[in-house]
Amino acid sequence: MLDDITLDPTGVSAPESGASPRSAEIETRQASIAGTIGKSAAIGALAVNLAACGGASADGAGGGSATSGGGATGSVEQVERKPETDAQAARFALHASLSVSPQDISDLKQIGYEPWLDRQMDATNAQSAAEFFESRGFNRIDTNSYYSRTQPADAMIWNQLMAGGSGVRKRIALALSEFFVVSLNSVDSLIWRSQGMGAYWDMLNDRAFGNFRDLLEDVSLAPVMGVYLNTRGNRKADARTGRVPDENFGREIMQLFSIGLHDLNIDGTDKLNGSGQPIETYDNEDVTGIAKVFTGYDLDFSETTMHPHPSGSNWQIPDPDVAMRPMTADASKWRYPRNESFHSPEEKASSA
Repeated sequence: MLDDITLDPTGVSAPESGASPRSAEIETRQASIAGTIGKSAAIGALAVNLAACGGASADGAGGGSATSGGGATGSVEQVERKPETDAQAARFALHASLSVSPQDISDLKQIGYEPWLDRQMDATNAQSAAEFFESRGFNRIDTNSYYSRTQPADAMIWNQLMAGGSGVRKRIALALSEFFVVSLNSVDSLIWRSQGMGAYWDMLNDRAFGNFRDLLEDVSLAPVMGVYLNTRGNRKADARTGRVPDENFGREIMQLFSIGLHDLNIDGTDKLNGSGQPIETYDNEDVTGIAKVFTGYDLDFSETTMHPHPSGSNWQIPDPDVAMRPMTADASKWRYPRNESFHSPEEKASSA
């Protein structure tokens, strides 16, 4: 989502006399941003880059700049960067958000890039996915069979992307959804799968500017992820039957969700060993070990009410919250409670 934001060299004004080049200014500002987790780390660099290079005029004006202070020390006074034209404001908003309004343009010109971003990142969405389902009757248990349909999720995501709230937050959530991928069509065994996808979307919005550790835990325990990558119902090894824990999620959490396949240099290129080959970040022993971590989880029915099936059959339909609540390793809270845990007690060995 954010990889299409690039520096436009034609939009960078020449440095003032005696000042360092613009690229050095950008690097300095990004270095200071990199030390902060959350807002500054996630989006602050975007603000600085676009403010520094975005839509500068031919005479060197580019939405505000630092001015030299008097005296022999040559100190620099920090000035809030602001777009000078509607076009500059709109360009920035469209890079940072999903849309731009006349009010956004006015606010950006009045308060500047960084305060506008702070305001957007602090803002909540006008309506959550859970509230969308409830307000439109998609949580009802009736002959519409919303508990097994995909249409509510389709309607929800389009509404979320086009309706009110923080477009900056939603853009980051959309980007996260392309890293931590789940598929509506591939979780058909999950009852209330549309509501499960909605809970996943709400979680990505909630964690958009937060801690990566918290995000990764919520992703791991989401029912839709549990079904999609086989952690729901994943059991510890059984020597009698030869069963071993499913390694699907354990592999994906390393390869796709965190460390990747190879060690990297600071510029993103592969680190090489003495033979000139990329250095792998993990091996099969690591996969086997981490797979044991993700055993013993299933849906949490502890606060869920079961309802008669609308067709009059002997089946029962649970409340939709069962697909929205994080999975649990407490076997007493499962649909069919157990005294024995399916979580692996074995050491989660690693070759690292």
